[in-house]
Amino acid sequence: MRVNDLRRYQLRDKITLRWLSKKVETRMKRLLIGLELVMGIVAIGCGLLLMSGRADRMEMDQDVLEGSPFRGFTIPGIILTVVVGGSNFSERLASS
Repeated sequence: MRVNDLRRYQLRDKITLRWLSKKVETRMKRLLIGLELVMGIVAIGCGLLLMSGRADRMEMDQDVLEGSPFRGFTIPGIILTVVVGGSNFSERLASS
């Protein structure tokens, strides 16, 4: 094998690796976007459920709040909705 042939194969392999890494990177970005959206939707849904006073639908008793500064599930629901759900959606919108 001549030196020029070897260089040609090396160049072809580098191009193939770059193409594969970009393809994997694109798939990973799409996966992360999907996970962020799902997590945001679930956080907002659960937060609204907590704020509505229907924590019993999620099988959560008031005993869970024992020893915490909260008397009910309203404040934790607001925190879950705004902080977790809102941050996922706002981050997603900002990076689009």
